[in-house]
Amino acid sequence: MAQSSIAIIAGCLSSVATIITIFIFTLILQKYFTRKKKNTLYLACSVLCWDLAFLAATIIYFFSEINLEMVIWCQKIVYCGVFLGIMFSFQFSQEIFFSLKKNVIYFYWIIGVIIILFTLILNSVNVAEFMDGSGYPLLTISLAFSILVVIFILPTILGIIISSLKIASRTEVGEFSLGFRIIALGQSMILLTFVADTLASIFIAQINVYALLLYLTWIFPMIAIICYYLGWIMPNWFKKWLNVQEDENKNK
Repeated sequence: MAQSSIAIIAGCLSSVATIITIFIFTLILQKYFTRKKKNTLYLACSVLCWDLAFLAATIIYFFSEINLEMVIWCQKIVYCGVFLGIMFSFQFSQEIFFSLKKNVIYFYWIIGVIIILFTLILNSVNVAEFMDGSGYPLLTISLAFSILVVIFILPTILGIIISSLKIASRTEVGEFSLGFRIIALGQSMILLTFVADTLASIFIAQINVYALLLYLTWIFPMIAIICYYLGWIMPNWFKKWLNVQEDENKNK
């Protein structure tokens, strides 16, 4: 069985995403210890869950032919990591955007945990082969679980995008307004991740299109995490860069 070139490139992308994401996680966690804001801690947890998904995906792409049973579990971890990442982003946004009642939050988390347990316990992974002729194992989550995940998390994704843009439009301080717009951009990248993943399953037989869409499923969330970091943490170097850009625009 030959290693798939598509799997190698996807594995390299997920590896880069793993490194970048764990670095951003440490920066956000450091900021939490400085600010002591729960929202920042929830954001750090969300990023960490995404990093777990990236790491599990890397293992899948590089080691599927060695231990299929192990990578099947890794595929489950990928989806559970993504699922938890969205759930923690919901918790991050709760006090900023949503302000929902506690009973609603409890219900959201109970349903989410149940879905995660079903994903782990049941036979939720399909095993096929990459269509590039390599015969290398291609793992995907079953359609029923994919639909269930999308139905559950889509309101959170759209809610954060819409709420971020609304707050940005009402915020007079330009720096904060831009921060919320960047968060909305980041959440839009998460939405595009699921769009690319869905399209990849449709065009799986068209190898070039499928490969591009597969790569985008790792590029989009990597951009999203960077956007969340820039939009919420607003590191000093980013603020200085914004000020320089603002001064240049004034002088034109």
